[in-house]
Amino acid sequence: VSVWGGNREFAFGHDELLPLSRGHTDNFGGIGITAVDSLSALWVMEMWDQFKEARDWVASELRFDRNVEVSVFETTIRVLAGLISAYDLSGDTMFVDKAEDLGLRLMRAFESPKRLPYSKVNLLSGRGQYARSSTVGAPGSGSSLITSLAEVGTLQLEFTALTRVTNNPAFQRAAMHALELLLKMGAF
Repeated sequence: VSVWGGNREFAFGHDELLPLSRGHTDNFGGIGITAVDSLSALWVMEMWDQFKEARDWVASELRFDRNVEVSVFETTIRVLAGLISAYDLSGDTMFVDKAEDLGLRLMRAFESPKRLPYSKVNLLSGRGQYARSSTVGAPGSGSSLITSLAEVGTLQLEFTALTRVTNNPAFQRAAMHALELLLKMGAF
C-alpha cells in the first residue's frame, strides 16, 4: 500500500517512481507504464479506491497518439497486458478500447522488411527500428540490426488475448507469423 502511495504522490501518470529522490522518470515513453501495469494487482488486492483512481486516469489521461518511441516488448508485456488483464478482471470495456488503440500502433512494428517486429516503434508515426548490437547477428557480420529472440517469442500471449477481446484476428496473425519465422530460422 505504501508503494502505491509513493507512486501516486511522486510519479502518478509517469513511467517509474524514483523513491530516493521522490521523483519520477519516463524511460518508457511517458505513458504511465507503472499505473497501467499495477491495475490487476490493485484489483486482486481489493484496493478498490486505488483501482478506481488508476482506472479514471487511464480513461481520461492515457493517450497513445504521442510522438514517442517505445520498446515493443516492454509496452506489450506491461501496458497492453495491463489493459487486457484489467478488462478481464473488471469487465470495463474502456480498457479494451485503450488496448485496441495501443495494439494497432504496436502492430506497425510487424511491418518490417523481415516481418520480425522491430524492437522499437514510434506510437504516432509508426516508424520502427531494430536494436543495434555488435555481438549478435550472422558470424563475421560485425554490427547488425537485431530483435531479441525473447521479445519476438513472447508477443503471442498478449496479441492472442487482444484478438480474443477485440475479435480482430490480425493481432494474433501478426504475432504468430513472427513466431513461425523464428521456427523456420531454427531459432528454437
